[in-house]
Amino acid sequence: MMYSPLTSDKIVGCIAESGARDPHDPETFGLATSHRWMEKALEQGETFISEMNVSTIAELRNVSMADLLEYDGSTDTILEGTVWGDTTVQDTGLVSEPPLWRPVVDGYVLPLGYGDTLRTGSHNNIPIMTGDNLNETSWTDMNVTTYNSAFTTIMGNNSKEFFNAYPASNESEATAQTAAFGNDINRYTTWHWAKDWYLGGATKDVFAYFWTHSPPNQTSGAYHGSELWYTFGNLPTFYNYTWTDYDYELQRIMGSYWANFIKTGNPNGGNFTRFPASSPNKTNTVMWLGDDFGAGEIVDDIDKLSVIQDLFSMNPEW
Repeated sequence: MMYSPLTSDKIVGCIAESGARDPHDPETFGLATSHRWMEKALEQGETFISEMNVSTIAELRNVSMADLLEYDGSTDTILEGTVWGDTTVQDTGLVSEPPLWRPVVDGYVLPLGYGDTLRTGSHNNIPIMTGDNLNETSWTDMNVTTYNSAFTTIMGNNSKEFFNAYPASNESEATAQTAAFGNDINRYTTWHWAKDWYLGGATKDVFAYFWTHSPPNQTSGAYHGSELWYTFGNLPTFYNYTWTDYDYELQRIMGSYWANFIKTGNPNGGNFTRFPASSPNKTNTVMWLGDDFGAGEIVDDIDKLSVIQDLFSMNPEW
């Protein structure tokens, strides 16, 4: 919706959860925002029709829902022949194959790929709030051998710089550094996407956040979507969690940020910590939400920033 010209006069703002990502972010490979080019999508559509034992769209409409849902979880195979398809690299959990059914650059709904859209200023000029969560890309039980092998494959000639920035000498450190790298990528990619959004000509604000709070009584941390319990005021309805006083206070704060943005295009208002808009000229513009509130650095070491930039430069553009 943010990229399509068909929505230019139909939306006045957007809260993008999952977070928006830089066109060169390798994690885009495995996400629903990964797109297909028209030629490949048509080819896959013909294959699907054949597998359903029909020959026309009209016949496909008569296929039972049960049969259609067997393909609901289908994945593509775009990682084959790339470093991300390597078995050891897959063990990092950073990138996976994308869902088969995902956006198509068809020249109509999506006229251009994401990078071209940003460069040409073809995206919608609307206020946006978007972000990422602390435990969306973490991994467990990463041994040192796999860690060294996987990131040597991923980083290639930049491996030395990577291991200097993210050193690991045992399983605990390897696991923690893999998670740290994923979180650093998430904060950087959303911030850099916002920078490109501005450089493409947009004048409306982008508010980028990083959610850090873990709901109680579960072991997945600040998992994907965990902020939604708080933004929608749903805490009392989810009975498996034992909510604390802080959770209810957090619900009040988060709900206010989201409601303010929906009403005005700006999350600020009331007696809450200021939520700064992103800026193409600053790195300290990602808003940390959850266990603490306030603008924080994208990474805690400038060398890590260079490593991520090197990684993105090696990847194809979406």
